[in-house]
Amino acid sequence: MPQIKALFAQLKEVFLKLDKSKRIVVAGTAGATFLLLVAVVFWASRKDFEVLYSQMDPQEAGVVVQKLKADKIPFRLTSGGTTILVPRKKVYEVRLSLASQGLPEQGGVGYEIFDKNNIGATDFVQKINYQRALEGELARTISSLNEVKRARVHLVLPDESLFVEDQKPTTASVTLLLKPGRRLNDGQVRGIANLVSASVEGLKPQNVTIVDSNGNILSRILQKDDTAGLTATQIALQKNVEKYYAGKVQSLLETVVGTGKATVRVSADLDFNKVQQTVEKYSPDTTVIRSVETNYQITPGDTLKGTGGKVENRIQNYEINKTVQNIIRGVGTIRRLSVAVMVDGKYISAKGKNGQPVQQYVPRSPQEMTKLTSVVKSAIGYDAKRGDVVNVVNIAFDHSAFEKEQMALVAAEKRARVARMIRSGLYGLAGVVALFALWKILRSFRTEIQPLDEEEIPFGNEDIAQEIPTEIQRKIQIQQKVANLSTENPEEAAKLLKAWIVEEVTEDAET
Repeated sequence: MPQIKALFAQLKEVFLKLDKSKRIVVAGTAGATFLLLVAVVFWASRKDFEVLYSQMDPQEAGVVVQKLKADKIPFRLTSGGTTILVPRKKVYEVRLSLASQGLPEQGGVGYEIFDKNNIGATDFVQKINYQRALEGELARTISSLNEVKRARVHLVLPDESLFVEDQKPTTASVTLLLKPGRRLNDGQVRGIANLVSASVEGLKPQNVTIVDSNGNILSRILQKDDTAGLTATQIALQKNVEKYYAGKVQSLLETVVGTGKATVRVSADLDFNKVQQTVEKYSPDTTVIRSVETNYQITPGDTLKGTGGKVENRIQNYEINKTVQNIIRGVGTIRRLSVAVMVDGKYISAKGKNGQPVQQYVPRSPQEMTKLTSVVKSAIGYDAKRGDVVNVVNIAFDHSAFEKEQMALVAAEKRARVARMIRSGLYGLAGVVALFALWKILRSFRTEIQPLDEEEIPFGNEDIAQEIPTEIQRKIQIQQKVANLSTENPEEAAKLLKAWIVEEVTEDAET
């Protein structure tokens, strides 16, 4: 401790001997270094938080927060309390721990509600618990779909009536919170409706109402009108046919003209009429014996004279050859295809008015367009009898949007590069400031040696003084100052003497 006090006293003395400008520099560098060290320590000790659960129901979030408080796990709340953050190192551990306890309760309580025996529960309470459990299990099952983030199910289970005409139908409503950027197609909506209806006795798919978080009704396709459902299927089939032919022609053309230089649109006219015919064809030239009938008739007369006797009558029935055909035409056959194709031209390098290089548009030759038209017809199976139409046009594409996008990407990359350079420069500047501050502090520990005055030269000879080592000169200076100050200022002389003794002790300990 005495040595530390002496060291601080020496530092204070050295600092007070400096002029005003040097004091400001030393104090500023020391303060900047201290703040930098504090920032580094704070950054190193700061806990990095990561999302545990997001977009939670406030009730579920409250239960999870209470559990985190009980387990003494640090957390943060954002997005109005619907997002919970915990330290990054504990995210997966906390999720597994909460999942083992049934938290968060996705879609509400399930069949675990019956794990606890409630002896005093009435039939009404048991019925309500069963309905809650069934709703919770259905919500959990629906939430397992890739597109669904959360689901809630409400069931209306009417009491059984003695009369069929008085029986009220069972209904259900499903609310879906979809994941960002996801949507359900018609098949998935039908699947959810059938899942719910098959899980509840007496529930029909038409009585299931499905809405999303924005209030849009997704279950319109479940209406009893078969025509509406068939129309939706027809539209989907037509889109698939058009998409198939468009993709087929697009990929074929881009191998010739280049990627992004061809645009294809296909319009398909499909026949959705279901026709069943029965055709009977007869061939009169071809006959076959169907049946033969022979009758005998006895006529009166004299047998000796040769009159009378038995007469044979034969009847033959013939059948004309007949062919019966039952013809059922397939639904969705192609009546007509209309294909519109736009092909970009070629570009060659040229000089503009200012001598700057530009891309000059050159249209494609008629021979090349004829070949491209033939290729398109072959790709779609062109049938003139069917009334197919193919139109291939050569036109200059507008690349301004693409060029703007490219310029925006280049500008964004440039800004990112500048940001990286600035960040690297700040890191380097912080390192330089830290090194400079450390150098200043170390330098302040050392006492600057002033050249000897004429009266301070040992033995009165400057040549001898030059041969004396610097450390010896410094000691001579201190001795002379102590001798001079002992008469003028005894207190300052005592300080210098004490500093000299401390330095001598330190040097002896080092050697």
